[in-house]
Amino acid sequence: MKQTVWVVDDEQTVLDVLEALLTKMGYRVRCFNKPEDLLNEYQLTRPDIVIADLRMPHISGVELTRQLREHDPEALVVILTGYPSVEDAVEAIQAGAVDFIAKPCRAEELEVRIQNTLDNKLLKSRLGRNRVLALALAETLPIWVILGMLAARFIR
Repeated sequence: MKQTVWVVDDEQTVLDVLEALLTKMGYRVRCFNKPEDLLNEYQLTRPDIVIADLRMPHISGVELTRQLREHDPEALVVILTGYPSVEDAVEAIQAGAVDFIAKPCRAEELEVRIQNTLDNKLLKSRLGRNRVLALALAETLPIWVILGMLAARFIR
């Protein structure tokens, strides 16, 4: 199943380029001109990852990240900006963004960073499930020991 990427940017040209690029990479893409529209839609359905421009009217990419993470602590947001600075990167990461990329970026770099982010989410999910299974096994270990001892007595 194709993974879903939502892109929000106030510049239509950037949206058109990213939509074409991400579609070519094999993602299902949905674009938004306004962060408010993305937030409204996020209440109904959720993408695998959001790519947001840093500087937009009304709601910045950092504020969008904060709002998404309030509703969904697992939300993956990548900030894309034409005006990179260390201060903005720090603020974005503190708000919950998983990555901060300067525009323009090479298609290969964007693809690798998106895929790494999605792979990390999958690995964390698997690790969480494995921890639960390990805990369940550890808690039932005394029962298995007792059953083993009983079985050994009956087999003799």
